Amino acid sequence: MTWLNQNLIRYSADKHILPDTQVAAQPGVQTRDLMSYLAGIKCWTTRHKQPVYAIKRDQMKGFDRLSPDGFYDALKAYGLPASIVALDKAAQTQVRCFIHTAYGATLPITVSGVNKQGGPASQLKSTFTTSMGHYYLSDILAQDQNALIVTTSSNRRKDPHTPDARLEIQVTMVEATDDTYIFSKSIDSLRRNTLEMERFQYAYGWLTQVDNPTARFNELKDFIDTFQFPKIIGRLPITLLRKITNQNIISKCRALLSLQPITTTDAEKLDKAIIHKVHDALGFPFHPTTDIATLPISQHGFGFLSIARINAALAIDGLSRDLNHHIPAYRDMAKITLADWTCEKNDCQNPLDGPGHGKDQSRRVKSIPSSWVVAHKSMQKLSLSLKVTDQSEITRGDISLSHITNICNHKIPQKSATVNGTTLLTLRRMNIHLLKDIGKWTINGTWASDGSMIPATATLLDPKQITGAATGKSTLVMKVPGRNVSILQGEQVGLIIALVLSGQNDSSNNEQQCLLTDHLNSVHLIHDNQTNISQVPRLQYMNGRSYYRWILSLHERRHIAIEYTPGHADGLTLSSRMNNEADQLATSSGRVVPLYCKLLYSGMR
Repeated sequence: MTWLNQNLIRYSADKHILPDTQVAAQPGVQTRDLMSYLAGIKCWTTRHKQPVYAIKRDQMKGFDRLSPDGFYDALKAYGLPASIVALDKAAQTQVRCFIHTAYGATLPITVSGVNKQGGPASQLKSTFTTSMGHYYLSDILAQDQNALIVTTSSNRRKDPHTPDARLEIQVTMVEATDDTYIFSKSIDSLRRNTLEMERFQYAYGWLTQVDNPTARFNELKDFIDTFQFPKIIGRLPITLLRKITNQNIISKCRALLSLQPITTTDAEKLDKAIIHKVHDALGFPFHPTTDIATLPISQHGFGFLSIARINAALAIDGLSRDLNHHIPAYRDMAKITLADWTCEKNDCQNPLDGPGHGKDQSRRVKSIPSSWVVAHKSMQKLSLSLKVTDQSEITRGDISLSHITNICNHKIPQKSATVNGTTLLTLRRMNIHLLKDIGKWTINGTWASDGSMIPATATLLDPKQITGAATGKSTLVMKVPGRNVSILQGEQVGLIIALVLSGQNDSSNNEQQCLLTDHLNSVHLIHDNQTNISQVPRLQYMNGRSYYRWILSLHERRHIAIEYTPGHADGLTLSSRMNNEADQLATSSGRVVPLYCKLLYSGMR
């Protein structure tokens, strides 16, 4: 049965048989993912001022009250072979059970057709059975006007700013093994849906009981306050107290915080509570501050682990995990939350990167998940940001004019005229919503290259290094150290990099690309090489002739035009800005000191 369980879990994940919001038997899904999903729903209701009703249901007695027929019906519904049913029935026929009492084990009792509690396939059987109910409820809600549909504010206004803003999620039910939440926008709809699920599960022997969970912070605070250090003759040394604290208190706190991070203020209160308990055990005449107590010993601290730092790290990691989750439901919920946060709460500025990252978001704790607010504040302190690696919607024109206008209003000085809402409303009435609705045009690939040398005034025998940089559809910087290098070779390396990258990014052999450089001699040589006059005799006496031969060979195999642009120009044209960017890359990268790490070898005896 263990072999069957492993293969069924892998198969159901590959074929997406189980619902996305069913945590059990989903490889790579954690309980914190479901809690983050629920936090996203709660904050969505606050942002949109939409009342949402939910009921939590907990199954009695776990899996041992579940009829095997539910698992068999699920296998039949999903088109799985009947041999699985035969194998499971054979494993549950004539099973000998022993009852352990205070007087020893009883004589064996033979049972048949009963799910074994804690067996290798018991969780999977439960998940397959409840998944049928999940899909059944989804079909019912598809015809229900009070079904909870989560989307962004801009999409509800028929003006989605970005592709992520068009996402919609029908929230039917979320499940964590035998605990479920059912959602609806009206109490009558919730009653009907709950009754339908009760009827469904009753056929397979399940009943529901009610649970009342406590707050995460109060649970941690009570655990720390009631924790007792061991009693010995005298006082415990600080090294032993630190070890006990890290292994018994911090470890449990970290496990609970991984499910749901708390606010930074509450985390600092927990740190103070731990240090206060350690202070009482040591009997010091003074109370150490939390900052000193949680510093490493190498920095003259006491070396206690900090719950506040652990909480911040878990919050940042959870934010990144939500936005890049492999399950679509969790990922889409995070994208909807980020889209509303960006456009409705932060004036279309990304709150996780760029100028919008510097704004205070502490007051957004009701409309944005609290763990996200904690992660944002921690990222600000550490100068961290989450970069958007895919902005292809801009080049496709698949972006709202309202979104572009809001961004430009932040970039353009206030004395410049801004586009008002009346203009945008008029365009929307004419079915002009996106940038591509105005018109489409083909943009040829444009590249820019530049080179630098550090130090710039080095003599012939001084050690130095050259840097070549190229930017366009992709960016690459390369450094060449040595004594026999010059700024000429830096410009040549930049040209070589640009020519190589343009060939890799050239999806069509007929696409005409352009390479901008401020090295006029190289441009003249390349243009002269396109004439009928051979440049071989000329190259024999030129400096950097090996690089030039490489450049000419690459240029003959590329559909790219090399043009000259003045260097260090202050204009706002495309050529000036791209040249300045390439120059900045070459200059700044030359000052970066590469990091080297020693390889460590260890042996076993």
